[in-house]
Amino acid sequence: MSDRWDRQLRFSGWGASSQRAFAASRVLICGTGALGSMVATLLVRAGVGAIRLVDCDQVEEVNLHRQVLFSQHDADVHERKVVAAARALRQIGSDTQIESVDTTINTESIDSLCNGVSLIVDTLDNYPTRFVVNAAAVRHRLDWVHGAVLGGTGQLAVFRPGHTPCLQCLFQPDDFAPPTLAEAGIMPPVVTTIASLQALEAMKLLGGQGASVLTEFLSFDFWNHRRHAIPLGTPDPDCLICGRRSP
Repeated sequence: MSDRWDRQLRFSGWGASSQRAFAASRVLICGTGALGSMVATLLVRAGVGAIRLVDCDQVEEVNLHRQVLFSQHDADVHERKVVAAARALRQIGSDTQIESVDTTINTESIDSLCNGVSLIVDTLDNYPTRFVVNAAAVRHRLDWVHGAVLGGTGQLAVFRPGHTPCLQCLFQPDDFAPPTLAEAGIMPPVVTTIASLQALEAMKLLGGQGASVLTEFLSFDFWNHRRHAIPLGTPDPDCLICGRRSP
């Protein structure tokens, strides 16, 4: 095994067997903006086997303060995000297979995007699409790591079909009407903090360390140093997405 991962292999919670499982996995990263850039960077540096990047946007100068895979040149030429991200990631770690898909994530595309992946990481910037991902994760029995950021706040959760509630057990699509990033702004350290936690939970799941995975829905106000946790518990049997329902 390469010396590249020597320091994480020395961690007692990880080791060679976890690294081998991690290196055999494929991750679907939904969005290659702020969270997606950092999550992908960390997973590639740690030696994940393959990443499927999905986005339908192009790089703009306003992205550069928080979207770490992109350069000024990418913004100047309005490069497609998945193209620029894939190029940068291949420079970081040639052992990882990078697949870029320039498309919108919706009910028509999500099932094919889930084919052949081991895990979904939600690095999106809107809740309607997250509910699409949630339903697909339930259909495909795929664990997924949720992350969201806005202003000085962030959210984190790990949803595991059959083990935890799904997103719609906890919230309904019309529960969320937050301001956009263009309205509320975003502090870059909030992005890197939530993305780092997402990458860590992804590594636990892919490396076979599920017993250590987060079991709460966490909300952080980093600006004022506050934290709120909702225990996930068990799936809601009446949930329209994941519950046990009569035909």
